[in-house]
Amino acid sequence: MLPQVCQQSWVGWMCRQSVWAALALLIVLSGCLGRLQPADRLQLARDLATRQLWQPAAAKEASAVRIALPDPRVLSLGRLPVGSDSPGPEGGVLLSWPGSELRAQFHATRLTLELRTIGEVHFDIWIDDQRSLLSPDRDAWRRYTLTGLENRPHQLRLQKRTEAAAGTVEVRAIELAAGGGLLPPAALPSRRLEFIGDSMTVGACVLDDGAEDWGSRLRHCHRLSYAARVADALSAQHRAIAVSGLGVRRSQVPFVAHDLFDRQLPRADSPVEPPDAFQPDAVIILLGHNDVLVSQRAGDAFPATFAADYVRLVRAVRRRYPRSLILCLTGGMHGSLASLPLRRAFRQALAELQAQDPRILSHRLAAWSFRHPRAHTQAAIAAEITPILRRYLGWSQPT
Repeated sequence: MLPQVCQQSWVGWMCRQSVWAALALLIVLSGCLGRLQPADRLQLARDLATRQLWQPAAAKEASAVRIALPDPRVLSLGRLPVGSDSPGPEGGVLLSWPGSELRAQFHATRLTLELRTIGEVHFDIWIDDQRSLLSPDRDAWRRYTLTGLENRPHQLRLQKRTEAAAGTVEVRAIELAAGGGLLPPAALPSRRLEFIGDSMTVGACVLDDGAEDWGSRLRHCHRLSYAARVADALSAQHRAIAVSGLGVRRSQVPFVAHDLFDRQLPRADSPVEPPDAFQPDAVIILLGHNDVLVSQRAGDAFPATFAADYVRLVRAVRRRYPRSLILCLTGGMHGSLASLPLRRAFRQALAELQAQDPRILSHRLAAWSFRHPRAHTQAAIAAEITPILRRYLGWSQPT
């Protein structure tokens, strides 16, 4: 038996070690429980401060150069509607899906964007390598101006941060200071990715620090989603066919993925986009969490037909994109990661799919969160996916 002094020292050491272990566990779990990392918290504060750079503008100045959209010198990325779903006779480009973009090159000392919003919309806007945040008024026609630009060529990149359920926007026109003009556009990346998913793919709550705010989407940001991060890492353009609450068999929205994956807009009654409009090199699918969540909330068993419905969805994607690599993901949030019925159904579906199609891959994510993944967890998810795509697509070098 140890002397009393030794026992006290040993007990004290064990207590200290237990405290440090508890603190380490708390730090790890705080990320899983929805806390931001200090660097992300600081970056958010800086981003919010940039909103003051965009000032509401009055009517067009007589000497300004107004370019009505659409215009061939303004390139679009993302699934944009045509026909009955396109903007009315006033013109404009409708941005609906998260991550939808406009890109242009111009020369001017002042840039004005003419917008019509329906609901809540937020943008990340790059002028060259300087990024700012624009949060236009809800349900309004407005003009927002950025001044103080150098009188030289600039690159404009406007990306929708938020999803269609929050709001959509018609970008009606770009207006430049007198003497300015649009330049021939830079070529878009030749590599193409499409992501089909739910709120994790949207980037929902990615900058919420603790409690999740669905009343305001200011801290929802597709740019920080795993989808946008993977596309940036691989120098690819991408589309996010993503809706919060979307499931394979059971959803929190009035449709499931099979109803939506090929539609122009995130509505089941929207026309199907022509399949030749965009042929991705790879399609990445991350679904299943809402099937678990909806079933649990209703007190029901996990859907018995999930595997069959998943196979039906993936085969429909394959018919649309016969040459694409398809990467099927599961996990990312605790509900889907810990669900044994989902894991079994996912394995069953993939076994059936891969038996006939060697270009279908699967991966169970190691990175996860109890709540919606925050920025650092989204980055960890992207870090898992990027090397898989790089390997199987042969994209060893950036374009």
